[in-house]
Amino acid sequence: MIKVNAFFITLLLAIVSVKGFGQEFHPSEEFLMTTVPDSLRSIDALYSSPNDRTNIYLTDKKGNVLKEFSVFIESYYDDSKVEEMAVPHLKHVRKVIRLSISHCPCYCDIDVHYWLLTHDGKWVALPVLTPPDYEASLTYLAYIFPEEKPNLIELHEYQDEVILGDGEPRFNQIADRTIKTLFWNGMTIEEN
Repeated sequence: MIKVNAFFITLLLAIVSVKGFGQEFHPSEEFLMTTVPDSLRSIDALYSSPNDRTNIYLTDKKGNVLKEFSVFIESYYDDSKVEEMAVPHLKHVRKVIRLSISHCPCYCDIDVHYWLLTHDGKWVALPVLTPPDYEASLTYLAYIFPEEKPNLIELHEYQDEVILGDGEPRFNQIADRTIKTLFWNGMTIEEN
């Protein structure tokens, strides 16, 4: 079950990256996620309850902790992705950071965090996305930063269909709707 779910999570992240109106996030060279220590995993197997949690951290390359996240030891597999994208049409923003954290107890849940990283080093968080289970609904969420609308941030919901054939299943987008619009004024995010 976990291999199938991991396939769908990987597919979902690839689709979001490609379909985001040509917006491409790239693996971050500046930031990384810590992992759950192996010692906790071996203790987990013997003594912990399914509700035991630990913290993982978003750090810079020097090891400075920037953000902290609590995860279930049993269902987190050290597969977080830190990605970034330059968005020159957002006022005072150096780059957008996207962090995906998946939890896979029986099926996979994914939390997707976005931040606008300003030129003066301020991290401005967008609302966290917790999309529905892609495997069940074939829907996913993504923030879009349309170049033709400077300082506007759109939250899109996409719907796919699966086309089964002789080879690998193919996924075809059948719906795309904007469900929320945010405005970046150069210092804060406002809901339109």
